[in-house]
Amino acid sequence: MMIESTLMSLNPNLEESAYDMGQRSDHPADDHHPAARAGVAQGGLLIFVMTIAEFGNAAILAADPFLAPDTYTVITGESDFNMGSVLSVVLIAPAS
Repeated sequence: MMIESTLMSLNPNLEESAYDMGQRSDHPADDHHPAARAGVAQGGLLIFVMTIAEFGNAAILAADPFLAPDTYTVITGESDFNMGSVLSVVLIAPAS
């Protein structure tokens, strides 16, 4: 929603102004990238913070083992990157 509101707030005359000033791009959306960068960064930061918060809840409150904290422990504590990558794929599979 943050990215959408950022893109909707852009001036629709931006492409026409860039063309009048001599920009000859095959992709007119290139003009919007610098203006939309802040909204994309805000959305990404919000998603990152929410993900870390949910990970912390499961890591602290879990009486039984959960897959996300176990994956973190395998990668950081045991330095077993092969098993960590397998567990990460198992975590990603339901999300796709």
